[in-house]
Amino acid sequence: MFFTANPVEMYNRTFRTIAGDRGLGLVKQARLFASLNLAGADAAIGCWDDKAHWSFWRPITAIQQGDNDGNPRTAGDGNWNSLVPSPPYPDHPSGYNCATGAFMHTAKSFFGRDKVAFNLVGPGAAGVTRPYQRFTDVIKDTIDARIWLGIHFRAPDVQGAELGEDVARLLSKNFLEPR
Repeated sequence: MFFTANPVEMYNRTFRTIAGDRGLGLVKQARLFASLNLAGADAAIGCWDDKAHWSFWRPITAIQQGDNDGNPRTAGDGNWNSLVPSPPYPDHPSGYNCATGAFMHTAKSFFGRDKVAFNLVGPGAAGVTRPYQRFTDVIKDTIDARIWLGIHFRAPDVQGAELGEDVARLLSKNFLEPR
């Protein structure tokens, strides 16, 4: 349930803490947040373009309608439901993982390394904290979490994270370079 929080809000809050802990000045912070959010926005645009193009069904539809998929070896389960309400738009690719891939690979590029210790703090008063040693470890967790929630197949999660990584790579090579 940790990864049902809005990823953009959670990641921006996390990177405010990282920027403060690392003593980044105002100009470096501006570049960091411009890079993170530009990558996140571009990944979201690519993600939604793919969702519109592929219009791939979600697990809830595939499982509940298994009798109607044209494959005699599958059976539907009309009583199956996801752990959280399934979003009313296509599965492929995972928007959450498009954002996660973009943010975490942009951070890796910005800081010049993947290995940076930090905590993600979940939403709400409980403030559940998850410690990480690498930016890209967050991606592994979000991929698994979205599957366990029952709202994605693995391929859309992995492909979403890859789309985010591609956007981060393009951004780091061509835009917002340090002066």
